[in-house]
Amino acid sequence: MYLPVLLLSCSLRSNNASDESSSSSDESNENNSKITIGQINWPENIAVTNMWKAILENEGYDVELTLVEMGPQMASLAEGDLDIAPEIWLPVQDKSYYEEYKDSVDFAEDPWYENGKVGLAVPEYMDDINSIEDLNENKDKFNGEITGFEPGAGTMITTEEMIDAYDLDYELG
Repeated sequence: MYLPVLLLSCSLRSNNASDESSSSSDESNENNSKITIGQINWPENIAVTNMWKAILENEGYDVELTLVEMGPQMASLAEGDLDIAPEIWLPVQDKSYYEEYKDSVDFAEDPWYENGKVGLAVPEYMDDINSIEDLNENKDKFNGEITGFEPGAGTMITTEEMIDAYDLDYELG
């Protein structure tokens, strides 16, 4: 998992930031002390964003958390409406967001967690299902549906691609 910002500097600007008109030094100082962090409604993201909020407030910053889904969060970073989004799963899950926004969002180079896994899971007692290829043969057991989570999340996009690639007769819900 990669941080799409450099948290040490506590700033993230779109590549167009230098084109914006400058304001008085008082306004600049005020803007530099307020940080807006995008928060996704995932348990680990809620924990991470609140951890960074506490750390940054301890350093004297005014921190606002903004609850937003992954797609709009990336757009908000690119537009400068958010300063930090402390979670993106690369190289697979959120690759499409990275590709779309790599020229307008500063992504951190190093992951803060390297062994994140993304995939489909079935209960252990379903011994006859051991691969994606086994899913169509067992469509009735799942009512033809793969249960996902937040629309627009990289995992959902990857799962949609996987449904097409493996010609699965399933709906993603």
